[in-house]
Amino acid sequence: MIDRFLTYRSLSAVAATMILATSLVPSLSAQEPAADPAAAAAPTLDQFARRDPAVASVLELKRTTPAEQLRAILMLLDLGHADVAAQLLPELLAAKLDDAQKAALVGEFGTAKFLKLIRLDPPVAKDAAPNQLAGVREFAQSCIIAAEAAAKDPKRIAQLIAQLNAPTEGERYAARVDLRAAGDAGMLAAINALAAAQDETVRGNLLAALADMRPAIDAPLLALLADSQGQLRRDAAELAGHLHVAAALPWLSTIAVTATDASAESAARKAISQLGYPEPTIHEVQKLLRDRLASIKSTPVTTFDDGTVGVWWSWNPQTKELAAATYGVPQLRALTAARLARALGEVGGLTEPNDRRAVLLYSLEESALLGRGVDAPLKEVVAALTPSELSTTLATAMKEQYTAAAVMIAEELGRRGDLSILSSGGGEPSPLAAALTSPDRAVRFAALSAIMQLNPQRSFPGSSQVAKSLWYFVGGAGEPTAVAAAPAILVASDWAGKLRGQGYDAMPVKTGREALVAAIDPAVAPRLGVIVLDSDIGQPLLGEVVYQLRASDLTANVPILIAASGPRFASAQRVAEANSLVYATPRPHGDGSLANVVKETLALKPTPLASTEVRTAQAKQALEWIAKLLAANAPYDELKRDAFLVDRTLMAPELAAASVGVLGALGTPESQTALVDFASVTSLPIETRQAAADALAASVKQFGVQLKREQVVRQYDRYNASETADKPTQELMGRLLDVIEKKDSALQK
Repeated sequence: MIDRFLTYRSLSAVAATMILATSLVPSLSAQEPAADPAAAAAPTLDQFARRDPAVASVLELKRTTPAEQLRAILMLLDLGHADVAAQLLPELLAAKLDDAQKAALVGEFGTAKFLKLIRLDPPVAKDAAPNQLAGVREFAQSCIIAAEAAAKDPKRIAQLIAQLNAPTEGERYAARVDLRAAGDAGMLAAINALAAAQDETVRGNLLAALADMRPAIDAPLLALLADSQGQLRRDAAELAGHLHVAAALPWLSTIAVTATDASAESAARKAISQLGYPEPTIHEVQKLLRDRLASIKSTPVTTFDDGTVGVWWSWNPQTKELAAATYGVPQLRALTAARLARALGEVGGLTEPNDRRAVLLYSLEESALLGRGVDAPLKEVVAALTPSELSTTLATAMKEQYTAAAVMIAEELGRRGDLSILSSGGGEPSPLAAALTSPDRAVRFAALSAIMQLNPQRSFPGSSQVAKSLWYFVGGAGEPTAVAAAPAILVASDWAGKLRGQGYDAMPVKTGREALVAAIDPAVAPRLGVIVLDSDIGQPLLGEVVYQLRASDLTANVPILIAASGPRFASAQRVAEANSLVYATPRPHGDGSLANVVKETLALKPTPLASTEVRTAQAKQALEWIAKLLAANAPYDELKRDAFLVDRTLMAPELAAASVGVLGALGTPESQTALVDFASVTSLPIETRQAAADALAASVKQFGVQLKREQVVRQYDRYNASETADKPTQELMGRLLDVIEKKDSALQK
C-alpha cells in the first residue's frame, strides 16, 4: 500500500511538471504542419521506430493490458510524438473497460495525466479538421468520473475508517492517504466516527487522519468548535491548536471562558497558546467578537473560482451531523456573523439594542438557510421588537441581501397588522413597500403577502408597486422562458430551438432593443430563466444591453450568457467580470455545447428560478387577490393595466377558476369577451364553463353588457350550432344569451 502510494505521488509530480510544461509552450501536435491531401499516407509504426530510437524503445514495450497501452501512449506524448500515440489510441479506446478498471488507471497514473489527455482533444467546430487524438477526451473524462465515484464509495470508506486502527503504522498511513483522496466523503466519515468513538486510541487515530486533510478540514473544524459539545468539541480544539488554525481564535476564546467541561476549556487554552496568544479574559473575548462582527462586511470569504458562491459547513447539535451547502457571498457572511453573534451572546456581550437587532438579523438568516426553523429564544427576540424596529431590520436585511431573513421579517410584519409601518417620513416608500421591487422573488412575494394581509384602505408611498407585483406573479405561471439574441436570426433561432430542448419557452430576436423588450415583457420576465446574447448584438451595443437588464428589477437576477466572437471575446469577458451573473464564452458549436455553457451560466446564481409548481401557486394566489381587490375597489392605480395576462392563465386547469374570478371583476369588453369565449369551448369541463357564465352574469349586472355587436352576433351563431350538443351545453349556451339580453335570473336579484 505504501509503495503504491509513493508511486502514485511520484507519477503525480511528473504529471504536474508536464502540465506546467504544456502551459508554457504550444502543444507538440499543434507544431505539426497541416496535413496535405496530396501527401503520402502516414508512416507506419515500424517506420516511426526506424526514424527515432526513443520511439522504438517505447514501441518495444509490452502493450497487452490497458495500463501498458496507456503507459506507451503517455510516453510517446511526452516525447512529442502525438502522431505515433494516435496510432496506438484505437487499441485502448476499443477496450471495454468497466468503472473499476478505469478508476484503477487513474489511481496508477494520476489525475493530472488524464487532465492532459482532455486538453489534447478539445471540442472543435463541425467544419473543423478532425483531431488525430479524437476520442481521448471522452475516455479520460469517463476515467476521472469513475475514479471519483470509487473514492466516495461508502463501503470502501467504511473499510478505510476501520483500517485507521490497524496494528501497523504502514496500514494506518495508507488508510489516511486513501481517506484524504476520498475528499469530503472521507472527511465526513472520519468526523462522524470521531463523534461516536469512545476509545482514546481510536479517537487519536481519527484525529491523525483529519490532520492530514488540511486545508479541507479547516472550515468543518470551525463548525465543530462553534456548535458541537462535549468530547467532540474538546477534540476539535486540540486539532485546531495542533494545526495552528488562526481562524479558530474567536471560538477557542469563547470555549476558554465559558466551557463547563474542564477538558474542553483546557484544550482551548492550550490551542490559544499554540497559536501564540495569551489566555484571554472574558472582556477581551467580548471585544474580539465585536471587532470581528464589525468587520464582517470586509472579511474575505472562501469561494469557488468565479467568486460568487462558496461552501458553508455547519454542525447540527440536534442531529449531531455535519453538513455542507453552497451559498452566495452575502449569505456566507451572514452565516459567519450569526456564528460570531451566538458566541458573543455566550460571553454576555449583547447589551446594546443594535447588537440585539444584528443578532436577530443574522440568526433569522441562518435559521432559514440551514432549514432549522426559528427556535423559542429567537421567537422571543422577534416578539420583543416593535413594528418600527422590525421595519428597520427589514431595510437592513434587503440592503445586505439577507433574503431569507427579509422574508421572515416581512411575514412577521404582515402578522402584526400594524398599518403604521406603511408610512414613512418624506414620502419615501417604507421598507415593506420597497421590498415590492426586490429582484429576489421570495422577498417580493413575502412583501406582497404582508401588504395583502394588512389590507390598507388608502394609498401609501410605494402603493403603485402593488398592482405591478400582483401581475408580476400572475405572469410567472407556466414553463420557464429564455431570450436568445443574435444579429443573424438563423443563429438566434438555432439557439432558441436548443433552449426549447432544455425546457425553456425560448424566443429568438435580432437586436439588443428587441432583447430588452422581450426580457421585460410582463408575460416573460417573471419566469425568465436565462438570456443568451451574441457579443456582436447591436442597437444598442452589448454593454448597454447588459447594463439595462441589470438595472431593471424584473431582470436584475436573471443569468446572462454572452456567446462571443473571437475578436470580441476579451471585451465580453470584461463585461462578465463587472457583473456577477454574466458568463462569457466563445460561441458554442456542436451538439450539447450550448446546453453545457447554459448550465455553467445558471451555476452563477445561488438560488435558481422558482419551480413551475411554486410559480403556479403564486399566480393562483395573486389572481385571487386581484379579484378581491377589484371587487372591493381597492386604492391601487393601474390594477387593470396588465389584465391581458389572464388570457394565459385562463387556459391552465389549475388557474382557470381564479382567472374566471378576475375576468368577472374586471368589467371590460375584453374580460366579458374572454368569459363568453371560454364558456363556449365545448372541450372544457362543464363545471368550469358554468363558472364562467356565472362570472359573466355578475360582470353584466355590475358593469352592463360590454360586448361588441359582432361578439353578440357570434354568440347567437354558437347557440344555433349547439342544437346537436348535449343538454348541459345547450342550457349553458342559452343562459349566455339570457345574460347578454339581461333576461338571466341572476340579473333580476
